[in-house]
Amino acid sequence: MPKISALMSVYNNEKHIQESIESVLNQSFGDFELIIVNDGSTDATKEIIDSYRDNRIRSFHLEKNVGVGEALRYGVSKARGEYIAKVDGDDINNIDRFKKQKDFLDNNSSITLVKSLVEYFPDNEEVEKSDRFKYCKKIIERYKNMVITPEDIREKLYWFCCVSHPSIMVRSSILKRLNYNHYRLFEDYDLFYRMNKEGYKMDTLTETLVKIRVSSNSTTVREHQGSEFEEIAYEIKKEEIEKMIKDNAPIYIWGAGSFGKNVLKVFTHKNIKVAGFIDSNYKNLGKEYNNIPILPPSHLEEEKYLDPKVFIASQPGMFEIVNQLEKYGYEHLSDYMVFH
Repeated sequence: MPKISALMSVYNNEKHIQESIESVLNQSFGDFELIIVNDGSTDATKEIIDSYRDNRIRSFHLEKNVGVGEALRYGVSKARGEYIAKVDGDDINNIDRFKKQKDFLDNNSSITLVKSLVEYFPDNEEVEKSDRFKYCKKIIERYKNMVITPEDIREKLYWFCCVSHPSIMVRSSILKRLNYNHYRLFEDYDLFYRMNKEGYKMDTLTETLVKIRVSSNSTTVREHQGSEFEEIAYEIKKEEIEKMIKDNAPIYIWGAGSFGKNVLKVFTHKNIKVAGFIDSNYKNLGKEYNNIPILPPSHLEEEKYLDPKVFIASQPGMFEIVNQLEKYGYEHLSDYMVFH
């Protein structure tokens, strides 16, 4: 049996899958299998996969698109390695990635999952100039790469998905037990969140071992419609959310932008009454949205005696918001939660 099972699910990725496959096949550590689950692609993805004659590749072609969570569940069921390395069909892996992560897990039996630092890069000049790519570089890449130690990962996974999915290597026995859920979005965060709650330790190799491509149709950064992301985030964090709000304390959403408004939609659907939005943008203060007032951060300091609960709906400013709340005496998962 191979030491490592590299797991890739792909959908309509004819443009980049060859480069990604090559970055796996060229690994300096060669005792692995590459499991490719073609999730019902309608372009030339299947033909490109089938053109390889490398016996390390085990490909599975699904007749219809079932979504990334379901496709990965299927791939995990086929994995035979002691470790599973997640690889994406449009990213590029450092030639020594498998060796370094394997050695780390071999030498650190208390660690279940090891990730690496990542680097986002643009697919073309148009993407490079886009606000979306700049956001990936300045916010997502920085936030994921700054959470490194097991202790910090344990805390920050309750905030956001601080583990870069395409960079992980995990013990197969644990992944097979917990496995992915059927989500088409956030399947990675859901998995890591559950692992974290069960006490499994995660660590980081502080080297950039994966380059993540940002293209015009990247699933990771694709703009979503409605509140689908927030609805899944609620399901992932449901236990913690319901524990926080059970005492009927006033509830505030920090962030009056589209993110905060989508959280309001989810809360409204769940019959959770919101007392107000909190926003530090003075242009929004004094206004209302759906008859809910938009208030300054100082309101939370003044109302602390009422034991309000705060849900942070602002990814770029979440670290600053947390610092402000803790200055007011608010405690994580008792008084506030990052909703992402």
